[in-house]
Amino acid sequence: MTLTDEMLVCERCGVTFLWTIEDSKADAERPDNPTHCMGCSSLLPAGGRERGLVKWYNPSRRYGFISRADGQDLFAHRTRFEGATRLQPGDLVEFGVEETDRGAAAVDVRLLSRRPKEKQP
Repeated sequence: MTLTDEMLVCERCGVTFLWTIEDSKADAERPDNPTHCMGCSSLLPAGGRERGLVKWYNPSRRYGFISRADGQDLFAHRTRFEGATRLQPGDLVEFGVEETDRGAAAVDVRLLSRRPKEKQP
């Protein structure tokens, strides 16, 4: 198989990007070409994970809910957080989903960014 540079189209944003021979060699474990440009790849969650916004969180009860991209809310308990000690409404988080006896729940919750503070007039 001869490696060559290729022009690819991002499945997310439609931008054409160059996938070079050097990129192919550096990412040798990838069985096929990437489907997203480098910008979209950095914005998308890792495989098997999702991103969402904290709907609400009660620090004294140590649980809350995360709004998923599909609009459904997902239960999140502090024992399943990685690094973040407290979440606030509007925080952007990344998480895995696990089925429990009570339904789907967020696991391995990681804080990506805090909700921007509103400017006071």
